[in-house]
Amino acid sequence: MEDESLFKELDTFEELQSPFLLFPVLHRELESLNRLKRNREKSILVSNVLSGLHLGEERPGPEERLDLSGKRLGKSLDNPLADQLCSKLESSPMDSESRQQLLGLMLERRESVNLQMSRDGYLLALFELENPQISAVKINTGLYCQELYLLRLYEKLKEMALKFKQKIQDTRSEKDTVLMGKSTELQHGVTYIENCASILKTTPLKQNYELDLRPGKVGKKISVKQLSSGYDPFSRKLSHLPLADVTLNQMLEIMHLLERNNPLVGYHQSLRHEILARLAFADALLTKDSKKEKEGASQFSKALTTISQAMALVGYAPNRSVEIATIVRYGQIVYMIAKIYRLHQIPLPNAHQEVMNKAVRVLQKVAEDKNAKIIQQNLLTFMENN
Repeated sequence: MEDESLFKELDTFEELQSPFLLFPVLHRELESLNRLKRNREKSILVSNVLSGLHLGEERPGPEERLDLSGKRLGKSLDNPLADQLCSKLESSPMDSESRQQLLGLMLERRESVNLQMSRDGYLLALFELENPQISAVKINTGLYCQELYLLRLYEKLKEMALKFKQKIQDTRSEKDTVLMGKSTELQHGVTYIENCASILKTTPLKQNYELDLRPGKVGKKISVKQLSSGYDPFSRKLSHLPLADVTLNQMLEIMHLLERNNPLVGYHQSLRHEILARLAFADALLTKDSKKEKEGASQFSKALTTISQAMALVGYAPNRSVEIATIVRYGQIVYMIAKIYRLHQIPLPNAHQEVMNKAVRVLQKVAEDKNAKIIQQNLLTFMENN
């Protein structure tokens, strides 16, 4: 019975049962919210039905589900203002301002926010980030909610791993393959979530800015202000929110169309692929899943391809900040591939030796840059020792 109780506790959320399914599970949950939105847009009748049966209904206990009103989160916050905001969202589910305020209330009391609350907040923040009217505030909210959720998930997994370990020790169940298997999976899950949090951690945006990516609002040219205060910093931070890929893809497509001769486009494409590669390898390191290794290698290949395309746009004597940043990023990707392949005992492609030599040469062009110098030295050391 006690074993059943332990396993039942894991049933609360699918990512507790299987931590390595974290991103697919959350992606599916996010799609459920988007489906509600699409259904509402299709028909007023369908919207009213959904509002009555799903958005406005208070379902008891564990059967209660997250919806566009955020009512479950609002109820947990136990705050009159949260109740008011949820009521607004119940009647106007696309009220972005009210949803942002609700998430702000949650973040204000983050110390007392539990796993379910942080999960709801994270999904609602991601839903907001799929709105083409994007802002620094929304991105920062997404980053804060992601960090909080991963922390709470890490803590819960650690708690459950200890419970399973203690159960095995107390009952001397070392031969119970089910208990042992789940205990090992949870321990690996703790490490995996910790690594994911480390990979995705970044600083928030400092400047408040907004972009409207709706059709007809983009224009035929990206201004210097839009690029420096919007597209560039927004893309950089959205790369650290792997589930916010819809908006990031849209921004990259716009930049590719209107700034095709700017190396910044390839820079951000490579950053996105790099982070996805590192997440895949973080999984493979613990699960030994060859498919995840191949996925990571594929993403690194794309990262190298896109930054190489950006390098082709850098002048012979680079002096602009974007050119220096592109060269440094090229060196970073080249070195990271070599380092992670060695960690996973994957043979480096023969061509990568020449790629490393090229990286050392181009980094010399911007040797006055501190980061370039460090990466160049790391590459030289790696080549000497391998």
